[in-house]
Amino acid sequence: MSVCEALPAVLRHYPVGEILDFQRIERGYVNQTWLVKTSTGRYVLKRRQANPINIERVEAQQALLEYLHHRGFPAPEIVRTRDSVPFLNWDNTVYELYEYIPGDICDSSKVSHIKAAARTLGQYHTLVNGFKHPLFQAQTCYSPTILKHILERLKRTLDKEPDELQLRIWERLQSHCQDLLVQIDQLVTFPHLVIHGDYWDENIIIQGNEVVGVVDYDHAHRCARIQEITEALIYFAREQPGHYQHIVYPGALDLQTTHLFLAAYGEINILTDEEIQALPYLIRTIWLCASLKPPLKPRLRLEKDQDALLELLDLADWAQNYTQDIIHIGFDVYNKKSKISLVDKHHKI
Repeated sequence: MSVCEALPAVLRHYPVGEILDFQRIERGYVNQTWLVKTSTGRYVLKRRQANPINIERVEAQQALLEYLHHRGFPAPEIVRTRDSVPFLNWDNTVYELYEYIPGDICDSSKVSHIKAAARTLGQYHTLVNGFKHPLFQAQTCYSPTILKHILERLKRTLDKEPDELQLRIWERLQSHCQDLLVQIDQLVTFPHLVIHGDYWDENIIIQGNEVVGVVDYDHAHRCARIQEITEALIYFAREQPGHYQHIVYPGALDLQTTHLFLAAYGEINILTDEEIQALPYLIRTIWLCASLKPPLKPRLRLEKDQDALLELLDLADWAQNYTQDIIHIGFDVYNKKSKISLVDKHHKI
């Protein structure tokens, strides 16, 4: 049954009045999201297939949302059914209804929005630190070990008689991987919590310069806190505009914005010394893993994606060259004494 046919029957289960209008606001591969206007207000309706995994996922996500909402975090407010159930399992489909949060999408080109996003992430990590739920299992998306497995598959794409460029690319990728394996492990020693999992512009709603909503917890999972901070930093502190054309990242990081983001996060939450020291290595790890195996796109191949691989190596080299600078920024933000001695400044490649 299409949502147009199902919507009137579904909303009869909720105390939201008469339907006036509705439109799809997001295109997903699994879930669908709709903006619904009724006689009592505006709401966001999500629907997904009702299988045991999805039902468990919804239960866990809604437990997280209620935990956050009750502690003053700007998470969406769940609208319960007339039977006071937090979601509706109807016609082999799970429906979730939330209060609509008015505002604008975060604009990561604005300094005020970057600061607000960083502070809100710090607030989220502070609040969620006490949240426990058995359905949020530990998961690591990026690590040197995962990178090693990706490179093992990449090696199979070498030509039977590879040219000098292919071999040089392969050797440089291997060198980065070996260095990262020495520097960091599976992140088990860092603070773990349930991360948001998809913290970027489209999921942050702002009014003026204040975050009034953080939405879409479909990717929430238990993970090292520093991984989410690193992913957010990569997004919000990226060079704008970038100059790369063949990989998922437009460019390296702007160090001034890196300092700004970490300082704003630090107004709310404090990183450990170990997290600060791991930051540049995680930046390089994420860049390599996510570029070699990009989400929703084919993996890179040695014999036909050499332009992309050369850009990626340029990016990885930048992270390696600026390792000590990034660590210094982290310690400077928290007024800590750096445990490293800075080398001469490097220029961007």
